[in-house]
Amino acid sequence: MATSFPSPFLEPALSFTSIFVSKDAMHKRASIPLFTMVKYRKRNGKMLNGIGHRPQVGPMGSLSTGGNEGDTLVAEFMNRVISTQQSWPLEGRSPTPLMAPNTVVKVQMDALMRNDWPEENSGIKTAFLFSKPEKVEEMRVGQVVKRARAWMATESYLSLEQFVAHIKESLYGPIINCLNWEAASSIFFHGKGDCRAVQAVKVTSETACGYQREYTYTFCLEKVCRGPYKDIWMVCSVKHGDYANV
Repeated sequence: MATSFPSPFLEPALSFTSIFVSKDAMHKRASIPLFTMVKYRKRNGKMLNGIGHRPQVGPMGSLSTGGNEGDTLVAEFMNRVISTQQSWPLEGRSPTPLMAPNTVVKVQMDALMRNDWPEENSGIKTAFLFSKPEKVEEMRVGQVVKRARAWMATESYLSLEQFVAHIKESLYGPIINCLNWEAASSIFFHGKGDCRAVQAVKVTSETACGYQREYTYTFCLEKVCRGPYKDIWMVCSVKHGDYANV
């Protein structure tokens, strides 16, 4: 059965098997699925030998463990998130009129960099939420979003399942679980009333051979004029290459 999301600004509840880590120093509660942490550990050349209990919060919000390998894995992963100042799962992952276009880009890129946190393809599902819905200006408040704009240049609309395949099996693959990303340009506005915007991003990804390679993409955004999504910046395409600094 096809998955669909209500509009706006509700996000689907996510269910998954995870290890819970209490971080009182950060006033957060993070939920990390085991397969994500295994992927992170393997990327750093280590192996997982067991699953432990909750690690303790150390100085400056870092996490420490009592020596259990599973606890060490959790602490190592969480300290990585803290040190890189990444947002926590499900924070700010729904579009609102308060988000500037560069924030819309950042939310998606942060989510896609950790695509399988807190569940498989969470990052792509976030991108689906920020892609322009089909007939968006004719929608009613609370109407379910069944199809959203594909990232490719030609105008087409996809279901969530089609959108996941579209991102994974195309030139956008390097964005998924990339090593790092950064803005490659400022936001540039154009169109009547500055209702369109573009921003380029640079992505560092790991190839199948283990080499690091950089890719550049340009997010093209459009501000919705009316309906329940009024004044919300939505993605209408993502181009391969830098089309902002031209």
